[in-house]
Amino acid sequence: MFDTKIMKEHCFHDSVITKCSCSTGGNCFYMEGDFPEEETENSGLKYFSFSFSYISEITEDKIPNELSDFDVIDFEIDGEKGKYFVKLCLENNSQFICLKFICENIDCTLMKYKGMSYKNIYGSDKWNAECERQLYVCGETYFKDSDIYDLPDGYTLKIKDFADTEEKNPQYKIIKAFIQKCILEKSGEPFYEFVSNYDHAAVFNEFIEHKNGYHYFPFHIDLYGISYLELETKRVYNYIPEGYQHDFSRLCGESFIITDIHYDRNTNLIAYGGCYWAAPSDIMVGDFSNPLNFNPKLISVHEIIDPGYEEFDDFDFVRWERDKLIVNADNIKEFSVDIDEILKRLQN
Repeated sequence: MFDTKIMKEHCFHDSVITKCSCSTGGNCFYMEGDFPEEETENSGLKYFSFSFSYISEITEDKIPNELSDFDVIDFEIDGEKGKYFVKLCLENNSQFICLKFICENIDCTLMKYKGMSYKNIYGSDKWNAECERQLYVCGETYFKDSDIYDLPDGYTLKIKDFADTEEKNPQYKIIKAFIQKCILEKSGEPFYEFVSNYDHAAVFNEFIEHKNGYHYFPFHIDLYGISYLELETKRVYNYIPEGYQHDFSRLCGESFIITDIHYDRNTNLIAYGGCYWAAPSDIMVGDFSNPLNFNPKLISVHEIIDPGYEEFDDFDFVRWERDKLIVNADNIKEFSVDIDEILKRLQN
C-alpha cells in the first residue's frame, strides 16, 4: 500500500521528469524523475519512480506519451488503497499540463543512486539494526535444525538454525526472524563463530590456499557478498555490496549471489560461480590479491562471450589455464577467456 506521507516528507517541486510511458488503454502510467537539489541536500535522495495502476478517471489534460524534461510544479496524492486521488502539474518552456486522475494502486521507489554500488554496507547503522532485530531468536525456544559439514585439516562447521515463524495456513508461513549460528571448530574445539541471516546461502567446504602463504575460509553472513577468515591469524573481512539501485528504505539492492569459488594462484584472480536473483548462472571474475580487503569489482564472463545475451543462458566454471579461463556454456560448449581481456576490463 502506498504511504501518502511520502508526499509531505519529500520535496517534489522543481523535480524533472526524465522518462514516462502509458500502457495501451491508459490503465497504467509510469514516470521517472530527478529530485531537486533541495531534496538531495536534505535526504540524499536523487531519483524517484512512480507507477499508477488501473486509472479509472482522468480529468483535464490527457496524459501524453512523452513528458521528458518537464518540471514538476505541483504533485499531490491523497486517499488510500483502492482510491487514490492524484494531481500532477508540469511545465516546460512552451507547455503547461495538469493531470488529475483516480487510481487503485501506486508503486513508488525513491533512490539515492542508479546502477550498481559496490559500497560495503557491513557494519553500517542499517546493517547493525537489522542484525540486532533478529538476534532474539538465538535460543532453544526458536531452535529449528542443525547441520555439520566436514572441512579440510580437521576442521568442521556446525550450523544451528533459529527462526520465529507464524503459519497463516498450511501453505503460507511468515518468517519474522531467522538466524544461523555457525561455529567453525578445529579438532573438536571452537575456533571461530559467526551468524548468518539467510538459510539458503551456499556453504563452502574447501579452503583457499593463497599465493601469500595464508589459508582462507570463505563463508556467507548474508545472501549477498562474501566473507573471508584468514585461518592462521583469525583476521576476517566481511563484505556485503550496497547492490543495484533500490528504494532507499531497504538495506541493500540485488547483487551477484556466490555459490562456488575458484582461485587462481598464478594471476591472483578469483572466479565466482552463481547468479543474480532468478537469472541465468554466470561466472564473475575479480582481483583477489588482497583477500582481507579485496577489490569488489567483478567482470561477467557472459558479457565477454555473449554480450547480447542471445546465444546462451548459463555459464559454469571449468578450470583455470596458464593464460585463460575455461568455462562451459549451457553444458554444450566450452569457451576460453583470455586473462588479458579480464585484466583490461578490471582496470577500466
